[in-house]
Amino acid sequence: MLHNKIFIGFDISIPDDEVLSLINHIPLFEDIDETRIRKTNDYKMVIAKLTTDKSCSELHSIMITLKHNSIVLFANYTYQGSLWIGGETSDVQSYTNEFLVKVFDENDLSDLNEVVHRTKCYIKEQVMYMPQ
Repeated sequence: MLHNKIFIGFDISIPDDEVLSLINHIPLFEDIDETRIRKTNDYKMVIAKLTTDKSCSELHSIMITLKHNSIVLFANYTYQGSLWIGGETSDVQSYTNEFLVKVFDENDLSDLNEVVHRTKCYIKEQVMYMPQ
């Protein structure tokens, strides 16, 4: 786990200047510009770098505070890794609020539906390159 970076997600409809304003007005974070905002079809994401390393409990508290902000979809821990996204390589990875799930029996989704209900998640779509 990295102790100086947090992965923050925002709804795609949030203007970039609001994302920048939020991060750049929190003294714990280094300032960013619009080049640090990455976009998917569903959300915007920023890997925000903290000015100093934080303990796990400090990171957790920061993430809880971020999640209380109405424009933040998620705030997650980061870890060292190599990931290729949209033609760029990143040395930081994180979990997001989306999961790919493979079911054993496409005709019986009761277990999946039970987990969805229990965890307050939702099924977004079937991914074309994952037929199950």
